[in-house]
Amino acid sequence: MLDRRSLLKLTAAGAIAAAALVPATAGAAEPPKPAKLTMNVYAGPFEANMRKAVIAPFEADTGIKVELVPSAPPLAKLQAQGASPELDILIAGIVENLIAGQQGLIVKLDPDNIPELKDIYDIAKTPDGVAVNFSALGLAYDKRQWPTPPTSWFDLASDKTPGKIVVRQPDAQNTVAWMAIMAKEMNGTWPEKPEDYKKVGELLTKNLKPRLAAITTNTATTRAGFTNAGAGLAVWTDSQVAAFANESKLPLEFVIPKEGGVMIATTAMVTRTPNKYWAEKLIGYMLRPEAQKIFALNGYYAPSNKTVVVPDDVAAKMVYGQAKIDTLLRMPWDKITPINQQISETFYEAVN
Repeated sequence: MLDRRSLLKLTAAGAIAAAALVPATAGAAEPPKPAKLTMNVYAGPFEANMRKAVIAPFEADTGIKVELVPSAPPLAKLQAQGASPELDILIAGIVENLIAGQQGLIVKLDPDNIPELKDIYDIAKTPDGVAVNFSALGLAYDKRQWPTPPTSWFDLASDKTPGKIVVRQPDAQNTVAWMAIMAKEMNGTWPEKPEDYKKVGELLTKNLKPRLAAITTNTATTRAGFTNAGAGLAVWTDSQVAAFANESKLPLEFVIPKEGGVMIATTAMVTRTPNKYWAEKLIGYMLRPEAQKIFALNGYYAPSNKTVVVPDDVAAKMVYGQAKIDTLLRMPWDKITPINQQISETFYEAVN
């Protein structure tokens, strides 16, 4: 039988052994707080929502100041800065996310530092980024010219399409996306080479060119296509259509074509910053339900957090909920982006 002294020794040894099994990270202290975090941001409503819904509560809770730099994704600048990036967080689209990852400008996110990731739709996650919110790219149409709504991307190049058409200049993820979808439908598989777009170019020359009112460069010129050029059909996002219809009172509606819509995401990434922990915490604030709801109510930005609840009238104007999200295509950007320039050339040769 063990005496009291032996029993105490055994108990102490057991406690030490048990303590050794506790993960080293449990209760670990947070890393030092930087005085400031810096991130780029899209100017306009997105920036205003970001300041109200994310930056203000983050600064109040942590004491860390956040500097917002209104600009397009500065990939070339980040590449030149190497291991000393001026940005802690990069805000960009899906294609820029792919390029930044390939160039080693961003790092993988740590789910332990961003518990909100567990509530994010799968389509909104990448290995090194997460969509803060997103829109669907589809067709905007004027109901006065389209008593029966358009149903297909091929309505952009149909001899039965009424009125004029507005499309965006080829860029990272707009015109090249719907051209890729057309090529897939015409060829049977996703296009991988410039010549895979030949049939699309021929169709655009035949049916889009005679109806093309404008090739737009931004939101303002797309709006002008409807107000000044009398367009009846355009390629646009659901959030932009909802906002413009509300402001202009034009009878505009949005539809996702039967072939599928394209997710236009606003993706948050962490650069090679020494402030990775706090940058990830800031991204977590972007993913909180209360922040995502503000974006939805004040700009029709679809929440990437599946727990967010919005009014029915707002939900109807965005890709909200799993059923609608399932209508979005998983685009093969790894096949599209490398030949982006050649796709653009095919487009311009077809419509000029």
